[in-house]
Amino acid sequence: MSAQNPFKHGHRKQRSNSTNPNAYYGSTRLPNVAEQMPSRRRFSLGGRLSVPQSIVGKINSLEHFASSYSRAQSFLGIDPPTDLDRARTFFVDQNDTAVAGDEEQQQQLAVQPSGSREESLLESWRRPSTGSGSRRQSFAPVFEEEDTSGGEAEAERTLNEFSGLLHQYAGSELHRRRPSYLPLPEQGATILREAEALPTEGVDAEPLILREIEDKNGQITTTVAGQSTGPQTVFNSVNVLVGIGMLSLSLGFSYTGWVLGFVFFIVSALVTYYSANLLAKCMDTDPALVTYADIAYAAYGPRGRAVTSLLFTIELTGAGVSMIILFADSLNALFPQFTVTQYKILSFFILTPLCFLPLSILSISSILGITSTLGLVLIILIDGLVKPTAPGSLLSPMPSGLWPRNWMTVPLSIGIFMSPWGGHAVFPNIYRDMRHPSKYGSCLTTTYYVTFLIDISTAILGFLMFGVEVSDEVSKSILLTQGYTASLGLLMTSLIAIIPIAKTPLSVRPIVSTLDALFNLNESPEEAAIPRKVNWKKLGRYALRPLVVGLNVYFAIIYPSFDRIIGLLGSSMITTICVVGPITFFHKLYYGRIPKYQFWIDNLLMVIFSIIGVVGTIWCFLPEEVVAKGFIA
Repeated sequence: MSAQNPFKHGHRKQRSNSTNPNAYYGSTRLPNVAEQMPSRRRFSLGGRLSVPQSIVGKINSLEHFASSYSRAQSFLGIDPPTDLDRARTFFVDQNDTAVAGDEEQQQQLAVQPSGSREESLLESWRRPSTGSGSRRQSFAPVFEEEDTSGGEAEAERTLNEFSGLLHQYAGSELHRRRPSYLPLPEQGATILREAEALPTEGVDAEPLILREIEDKNGQITTTVAGQSTGPQTVFNSVNVLVGIGMLSLSLGFSYTGWVLGFVFFIVSALVTYYSANLLAKCMDTDPALVTYADIAYAAYGPRGRAVTSLLFTIELTGAGVSMIILFADSLNALFPQFTVTQYKILSFFILTPLCFLPLSILSISSILGITSTLGLVLIILIDGLVKPTAPGSLLSPMPSGLWPRNWMTVPLSIGIFMSPWGGHAVFPNIYRDMRHPSKYGSCLTTTYYVTFLIDISTAILGFLMFGVEVSDEVSKSILLTQGYTASLGLLMTSLIAIIPIAKTPLSVRPIVSTLDALFNLNESPEEAAIPRKVNWKKLGRYALRPLVVGLNVYFAIIYPSFDRIIGLLGSSMITTICVVGPITFFHKLYYGRIPKYQFWIDNLLMVIFSIIGVVGTIWCFLPEEVVAKGFIA
């Protein structure tokens, strides 16, 4: 490529603010340089990048919601552990040991980044990398800087160089991005550079826009230019939290009774809400932090990143298993001609082809998942109001109790009540993608209000309709009960079938990306260009998807209890990722700056939730007869 490296030292002759509230995400419009062009002139690469101003909607238009939602769907797969020593997701080269090599230095710098560290980050960003898996090879400059020495001719030359640079990425994801507004910097700050950072080679994920900003004090900071508004953030967050775990909440109330059920559910919501705010404070220690794994690395180094990657893989596997169980149980309840195991095997042949679809399609299809989940709540309400007699009627509720009938079942409810609040793995990315991070607290509050209302409504409806006899999935209780409208039962089964079809491919993606990295199946551009009879790496990548889906089906067959899977995920994974992890990260990064009262409250929360998490996990593996009769029976 003949174009000059726009991030090379000395390329900038004059610093200028390139902010434009109507700038396009992924567009080719150059700040200041482009403004020297005739007003009607607009650069386009093959007609694909030019977006007429007249069709660009408002900031919260459907188009921008779709763009924000698509980015949110890619967050889990954005950081596979190609190199556990990599200090940051986008900002430090994996071969750069100057920052990532000294753990003690890293801890100090993570709390309050200094100017020298920022220069080190920028230097690693500017340097061309020779590593085959480097993220620097995926950096597509969006804007170049103004060079006033040549006037109109110089601007034309810069535009031509930029055009050549974009042609290098012809056919890549860069040219298919939805337009989106970029936020203004803080007052007194100046944007020095912007670049679009694509994920690691082989990872299908939305890119992020990086900014190098100089504040009014002259300090240079490299960070992510957030693009999501408050409503978009709330929508993305609710979509992360609301899931199939709500279908087992009625069983949780059956285990605990009304009193303990409400206490457990409210406490789990409050504690995870608090820990989600702690994650945002951890993100504020360093503008280069993007993912949950980045926070883990900043706090505990490569071991933190490795443990986090393992926990995410287990959690996503459990989520896939639970959706397959729900799929098979629901179809068997409506069409008992086939066994549950046969329906699980059928799910393998349905889900495997979907795992090969690109993110752009999966992101759209996943909207069907949240729509189907909310549709289930509405159907449960309608069925309860239509049916006049028990069981399954809101007009004639089934017997329920204030307290547990069997105290041995109470530990099983721990994970069930924790399961609706498992969004912390994605919250750091959502926070970093916000146009105005100061609104994160209010957005999180709204998210929890909406999620709490949806989940508690489902729990109360199911417990009133079926009482202590409710199944592990309230939907299965409805499908197995006579007296409901057949069309509603068919619609409910269809919605339940859509949920795993829409969400399982998304949960498989980050697992496949991680395995691709661990088994070194990602090809560098040089390797891809070599002609060969059999491309074993490509075959390996293709084989991983059916392998992961097949393992999910296998686990669903040997561990078929939906409530046990949900309880296990809540007790072990969600308690660790959503409570223990954020608190420990916060204490590590803010060591010596935490008030004593908060320090002791946080430690008490960690001890309590660690204990109940261990107890809940153990109970999920106990035989049913032990839970029913006790240890001394």
